[in-house]
Amino acid sequence: MIHSCSYDTVAYPSATFPQTHPDRLAIIARLHGLDAPPVESARVLEIGGGDGFNVIAVAAAFPDSRFLSFDLSATAVARGQALVAASGLASVRIEQADILEMAEAIEPGAWDYIIAHGVYAWVPGSVREAIMALAGHALAPDGVFFVSYNCRPGGHVRQVMRDMLLHELADVQGIELRMAVARRFLVDFAQPRKDDDSVVAAMRAQAVAMLGRPDAVLFHDELGEVFAPQYLADVAAAARQHGLEFLNDAGRSRMGDGFGAEGLASVSTGEILRAAQSDDFAAMRFFRQSLFVRQGRTICRQPQLATLLDCRAAGQFQLGDDGDIRCGEATFALSDGGLSQWLLDLGSTWPKHRSVREIATDDDRMQALYRLHGMGLLHLT
Repeated sequence: MIHSCSYDTVAYPSATFPQTHPDRLAIIARLHGLDAPPVESARVLEIGGGDGFNVIAVAAAFPDSRFLSFDLSATAVARGQALVAASGLASVRIEQADILEMAEAIEPGAWDYIIAHGVYAWVPGSVREAIMALAGHALAPDGVFFVSYNCRPGGHVRQVMRDMLLHELADVQGIELRMAVARRFLVDFAQPRKDDDSVVAAMRAQAVAMLGRPDAVLFHDELGEVFAPQYLADVAAAARQHGLEFLNDAGRSRMGDGFGAEGLASVSTGEILRAAQSDDFAAMRFFRQSLFVRQGRTICRQPQLATLLDCRAAGQFQLGDDGDIRCGEATFALSDGGLSQWLLDLGSTWPKHRSVREIATDDDRMQALYRLHGMGLLHLT
């Protein structure tokens, strides 16, 4: 049985999430020495995808792939279905469904890439369990499962901010008034004080970040009914109960989380997880985008850079005023003039792709391309 939800009342903004792109998931799997389904003919399932705009955008580039996005919100699904109808895409379905019931409607192993972005830490425990059960049930033998979530220990700071906001809003009725009061509180709290210690300073920084979010995002992400940041170790344990093993993190500059120290001959997934969890504590990390594959696969814990030779690359690289290379908000310099010019040529022909083989002629260039991809600046397919 499907019930209405808060997303029917306040629509969540439509967006694309490059970190969930099947191309990125496939490349990360191949860097671990794993086969990955070809994106050109992949089957992609999105859990709690709202209006499905994220997969609709991908489907436009891959007409021979198949996409299903489902969500509990009837209004979000209706928007998505209208988008699909207007686009003329025959490969995408946007459906209303309950996560708790979806496994019964899906064949085992039927989906190559499964995406659960922005859902896991905002639903009750029974739904989190259902997400993992669905992924374990539906993931293809060589597939990749993406799940993002607010994580601890940084999530503790956001939890305190949420508690403060809920306290301020305890007697405030009406969505518009609640959001106005919440913003006034955040504006005041964000102002630094002379006697701030490091903990309070971190909380004020979080208030500044929250002010930068649209009202709809603040309404759902910070003030929703459930806010349950997770430890990476606990998410991995939940996945393991359903036959899934931690692979890596899909976030920018996070791919090192799935690989051992350079030159290390052998490292277990348990050691990888302990190191990544320790890094979360050291960095007070707030957010993770974890990848899982089926247990029993042989995962290489050193990046297999030779896999890049079979890729094609694209990127929005431009020459900066100071001679550095710009890509989005990132700026960097390379001592390799040939590689620099190749990247600038990619930028001038964006979104056209070029073969990596034509530039990856030595180990240093392979390492540079690997790092640029890990930073989310170089798109590989």
